[in-house]
Amino acid sequence: MSTQVFQFDHNNVVLHISCGTFGLVTEPAELDCDLGWSVAMLMRDYKAHVEPTLADLPRGARGYQLLYTVVRKQIRTQVQLADYLGIDRSVIPYVVDDLVEAGLVDRRPDANDRRIRTVVATDEGIETLQRHEAAVAHAEQTFLSALDTADQQLFRSLLSRVARQARDHSRPDSGAGDTRRKAARSTPTD
Repeated sequence: MSTQVFQFDHNNVVLHISCGTFGLVTEPAELDCDLGWSVAMLMRDYKAHVEPTLADLPRGARGYQLLYTVVRKQIRTQVQLADYLGIDRSVIPYVVDDLVEAGLVDRRPDANDRRIRTVVATDEGIETLQRHEAAVAHAEQTFLSALDTADQQLFRSLLSRVARQARDHSRPDSGAGDTRRKAARSTPTD
């Protein structure tokens, strides 16, 4: 059932007129926006704040996320990186290639399985990440400036929870499959 809602806002008191009924809502009008619109506006503003700080990295934000994940999450194989970051497995080699060419990561044989090549940050890659982390942190602080410190922490925590759920839903084995396989999955926690 679709409901037509008209909204009038005066001093953060919202009057809703819906299906011929009236209701007085005392929450600020800003709390009443569409989730999809909110997510889109957040992403657009986040990119506007953060992407300029990453412009000198190969592949920009994507390169930063890969470098961050290799160093901070210690996810090392290209398949695991693609799955964790939500990057198509056919694209991840190109991102890694660009970071290798820039001297930020290397591909090395895995100590346990010589057929597998792991992605490892170089010293220059670690220094570059640290420098960019500081710039990103400053940009994120500006991005979240509408919230006080406690609300920023809460927002980050809740957003992380929803993001992990979204990542898990998008995995090929996230359906009602073999629960033993899901339990055995060895992706590090966030």
